[in-house]
Amino acid sequence: MAEQNLINMSPAELVKALMNDNSLASEFDRLCLWDKFVPFHWSKILSVPKFIEKAKEYKDGWFTLLEMTPEIANECECWNEFEPWQWESLLSEQPQFANKCDTWNEFNVSYWLNLLSVRPQFAEKCDKWNEFESWQWKNLLSDQPQFIEKAKEYKEGWLIILQKMPELAGECNRWDEFNSMDWRDILSTQPQFAKKCNKWHEFDEWHWSILLSEQPQFADKCDMWYEFNCYNWEYVLSAQPQFAEKCDEYNGWEKMDSHIRSTLRRRINEFRKMQNFETSKLDKK
Repeated sequence: MAEQNLINMSPAELVKALMNDNSLASEFDRLCLWDKFVPFHWSKILSVPKFIEKAKEYKDGWFTLLEMTPEIANECECWNEFEPWQWESLLSEQPQFANKCDTWNEFNVSYWLNLLSVRPQFAEKCDKWNEFESWQWKNLLSDQPQFIEKAKEYKEGWLIILQKMPELAGECNRWDEFNSMDWRDILSTQPQFAKKCNKWHEFDEWHWSILLSEQPQFADKCDMWYEFNCYNWEYVLSAQPQFAEKCDEYNGWEKMDSHIRSTLRRRINEFRKMQNFETSKLDKK
């Protein structure tokens, strides 16, 4: 194969060419093409056993080898070259190499979430607990519920605990730390905590449209009807067509384009017909 053709190939194209013609390896040596490969490419190249020794010449080759054949770890001399993301991936598969890792403090929250979800034994090394967001606590607790006590140390952890395990509310000492978005999420699933909320005045139109679409009983607390745009009205009315009268009262229809308006009015008419039908059944009884 022409030298220039090889040089101009992408890594994926080079792998394909090598798999089709293993003899190209000598050209790869001469043109330093092995340097182009990352672990993804090495995982394909190593499907040919003859390339194992070549992989040992490169950090990303060793990373792939250690995941696939950990028994040759004693030959590896590039442990300190691995990046944090590689350690997260490697330890997820081969936790016995933990004593080789010297980049724990470089792990970000995403790496910790991925690692702890499958290897909870490394929790004592985590120094990023205070950076976990609520959705990350949700994912971690779903995979490893034993971390609930750790979650209780943080407001973001409690945000998930209250939504998933409201019976633990008596232990919560973070109520005053929740912001309006937090309260929107809590009350959307656990409306019984409304008396704890002291952020009603901070709800914006999106907080209200999302909450009311799930829990319409809070309509009397909403003071943002005038601020609703066409998307807020569409969101609320699609879920709760009984708010059509509010839309009339606050001129919401005028903010919508004709297609959205006609679609919503059709739904509302269907809703009202159903209501009338149910009412007539009750009257007959």
